[in-house]
Amino acid sequence: MKLEIYLPLEHKDAAEHAIRQCIESFGGCTVVKGDGHWKNDNGKLYSEPVKVVSVYSGNQQDIVDLQHIARQYKQAAKQEAVLVAIDGEPEFI
Repeated sequence: MKLEIYLPLEHKDAAEHAIRQCIESFGGCTVVKGDGHWKNDNGKLYSEPVKVVSVYSGNQQDIVDLQHIARQYKQAAKQEAVLVAIDGEPEFI
């Protein structure tokens, strides 16, 4: 199973902490730089640099762990939402 978390880089320290958590939790990860563009419920448009962190897993606990990392990142970085994808299926935390 491919697990991904999309980390906006407005708060780089929080993003780097989340990446370190992924390494500790999953034994490693792949990080790709990109640009994220999205619109919130009020129609406000956002564009920001992101890091997409990918890990491969075979168990359900890893999904729970990644969701936990996303919640911690969301709070630390003061984000409205954080995108997590499990085998390509999106979930906004």
